[in-house]
Amino acid sequence: MIEAIPVGRRPRLLFIDDQREVVRTLAKLLNSLNVECRFADDGEAGLRRLQSEVFDVIIVDLRMPPEEWGGLWLLEKLVENRITANAIVLSGEAGQVETIKAMRLGALDFVVKDNAQVELCDRVQEALTDASRLRWQFATTELPAALSIPFSRMGLRTDEIHKLRAAISCVEAVYRFAALAASAACGRSGRDLLVEFLGSPSMGTWQHLCRRLLDDLPDSAIRRWVEFLSRSTADEITTLRNDLHHGADPSRRWAQERLPIVGDWLDQFLALARHWPHVSLIVPGALEYSGGRFLVDAATISGNASTVGSVRFSHDRPLDTGHVHLLTENSLVDMWPLITAEQGEMPGRWSVFVLDSYQSSGSRAAAATGKLRYLDLERGERAISSANVVEDIRRTAD
Repeated sequence: MIEAIPVGRRPRLLFIDDQREVVRTLAKLLNSLNVECRFADDGEAGLRRLQSEVFDVIIVDLRMPPEEWGGLWLLEKLVENRITANAIVLSGEAGQVETIKAMRLGALDFVVKDNAQVELCDRVQEALTDASRLRWQFATTELPAALSIPFSRMGLRTDEIHKLRAAISCVEAVYRFAALAASAACGRSGRDLLVEFLGSPSMGTWQHLCRRLLDDLPDSAIRRWVEFLSRSTADEITTLRNDLHHGADPSRRWAQERLPIVGDWLDQFLALARHWPHVSLIVPGALEYSGGRFLVDAATISGNASTVGSVRFSHDRPLDTGHVHLLTENSLVDMWPLITAEQGEMPGRWSVFVLDSYQSSGSRAAAATGKLRYLDLERGERAISSANVVEDIRRTAD
């Protein structure tokens, strides 16, 4: 796991309790933590907010509507909907059985209401620390490898200047990945737009592409990512990137002062990505036809892509084996040739290549037939495809 880089943003907390005046009093106990508190009056209202918003920590009363133990109902719904929320439960009237069940459903900690004045502030601080640790652990172990590898590389940097450069590279990697995923998910129109934009790739290019594709994206975790990227302001990070890439010679103090700017952005993205962890890259292998559907065995390309898991599912049509696919909660999208992966010499080892631009041989993007340029994530360098050309980007959507 990598160490979290400095952040300066205010953590967001959600109190879910049917006793609004009581929880407002509890919220005042947290003034010293400089947190932003929001409120929901029962489990159903809390679930609605958690389906559309991201909070660093939630504080859940166990005994509230709906049902007798609405807090347990909520925690069960979060598990059912695969929503990751860092929860502290308030066990006022709850007994040991209810509290243990809450912990088994993923709650980080519990506070007895009668002891809240003494314990709550410390427990929330501990939960915020745990939540941050879990976000950065998620970054290097569970994100698609196209993102986990840059995050892991950042974790190897020890001095502030190199860490700042690597952190900015992570921001660019997120924008690039989201833009490529959105282009593939939007079919031919998205891929055509990608070809148009690839003539002059930059962090600003990926940002603009995300904004252009947002309205055409189907509802999915990738759409939530692109919504965040379209709303977030990364202009200052783009300026930092351009300064560093064009020969700026920063001091250690200069880098220290700017690391929290990038840290805030990355921390918010990781909170979002872990809240709805439904984005995976897979490579289909063996196919078996059964009962009118195809059973697929696929390798998952996550973390550092050296220890590969597997997934088995059914699909209504055959898949191109060896092609990297984007798997979300309700869709499967062929990413070839936007992201490719090759099995390494060692079992379970994959080399991942992410499209970055093309080597133009035409005067206009629409007519370009040049070779594709990739980022070789394992080596941290650029590579030119020996086979793929720009027209391949469009061909997969036909």
